Amino acid sequence: MHTQAIPEPKRYWPTTTTSTVDPTLDRDMIKYAARSNFLDVMAAKLNIEEAEGIEVTINFTFTDLHENHVLLLKHEVLHHTKAPAVSNPNATLKISHDMFLDLLLDNASRKKLIFSDQLSIEGSKFGLAHFFALQDKPQDVFEIVRP
Repeated sequence: MHTQAIPEPKRYWPTTTTSTVDPTLDRDMIKYAARSNFLDVMAAKLNIEEAEGIEVTINFTFTDLHENHVLLLKHEVLHHTKAPAVSNPNATLKISHDMFLDLLLDNASRKKLIFSDQLSIEGSKFGLAHFFALQDKPQDVFEIVRP
């Protein structure tokens, strides 16, 4: 009887950070994606252990699109709805769509964020920062199948 070695699992993402892809193509690809898709990703990335017992309501307003999403974190679940801004949220993040894309693509420097007129925060800045800190950081590469 002949036994065959089990091969190492394939990695489906490159292990290096260098890319020959034009970053403007990334921007064009996500520019027209539904904003709710990105909020779905935020809900999936929520660290439920860290979010235990926390209740937060955030208005997420795209100023140039005249669009608001209400984010509600309750019972370790992040819900979001495209809806008018709620009164008395913990915080309101007002951001232009272009600045949102810059943040997603990691193209926004701290200086740009601080001095930009395309981003403003009303309410608890600490609470908003804490909310974003509840997001798990994605791994660049992961194995599809573990040995």
